[in-house]
Amino acid sequence: MPSLVEISHVSKVYPGASAPALDDVSLCVEPGEVLGLVGPNGAGKSTLLGILLGLIPRDSGSVQIAGHDLDRERSALRRVCGLAPQELGFYPSLTVTENLAFYAGVAGLGGELRRQRMQFAIEAVHLQGYLGLRSARLSGGLKRRLNLALSLLHAPRILLLDEPTVGVDTQSRRCILQVIRDLCSQGQTVIYTSHYLDELEQICDRLAVIDQGRILREGRLADLLGEADQTLRIGLRRPPRDAQRSALVNQFGADLVFDAQGLQLRTRQPLEALDSLRAQGLELRTIQYGEGRLEDLLLRLSTAAAAP
Repeated sequence: MPSLVEISHVSKVYPGASAPALDDVSLCVEPGEVLGLVGPNGAGKSTLLGILLGLIPRDSGSVQIAGHDLDRERSALRRVCGLAPQELGFYPSLTVTENLAFYAGVAGLGGELRRQRMQFAIEAVHLQGYLGLRSARLSGGLKRRLNLALSLLHAPRILLLDEPTVGVDTQSRRCILQVIRDLCSQGQTVIYTSHYLDELEQICDRLAVIDQGRILREGRLADLLGEADQTLRIGLRRPPRDAQRSALVNQFGADLVFDAQGLQLRTRQPLEALDSLRAQGLELRTIQYGEGRLEDLLLRLSTAAAAP
């Protein structure tokens, strides 16, 4: 059975750029799956979403969504996909209801179907008490919920969520995440980008780590966190001297990463590694091992990718 989304060897270079925004990217998304895209600013996440929607032309590679070819059936693809963009996509001078009605019309919905889809979107994101408010007067969290509601109107098979909780308070963020979980529990297919790693750990089935336009690692979230289980995290009482740092880099190579608190070391032999650190005269303040954290994996992958 073919994947719902098939991205094969896609590359994109913007005019005047010194490096590609996307460099030979291949990914698949299965029906009912939540794929997380994670990486630093400028990694290529938004460019990839724009290509999937047919908004940004790619330089090479192929894209198929729900059996539709991006080059030949672009209008069909836009019916299949729904986007909640990072930038708010509604008219602030219109009320919540007016925005929903306008975008339902843009999607070609009319009559009873339009009423049903608007009601579904309103209930899905819990906007019932705010329908008559001008959208500009909504709180940050409610604006994000309206942004999400608009993407649901035409019942897309694939939902693209680009930083859906950016800039909202903790309570609103919790509400939005629950909305997304509810949609996923009903079989919604989602491609999700976020800088909040705890969100990705809560929501995603699979993860693709992207940096400098390239996919550094892709797989099931549980498997990737299993890799992070082997990270030894050390808090140091004082930063290492240059000689100590050089000696450790020579010994451990790419498995060692220094951070603001101390260092992280990927190892299956934590006791032997601790002996090596003490032998270099490092004063250890805290020691942690065996707890998988996505942050550790991303730091190690990004550091390795940046190395010459």
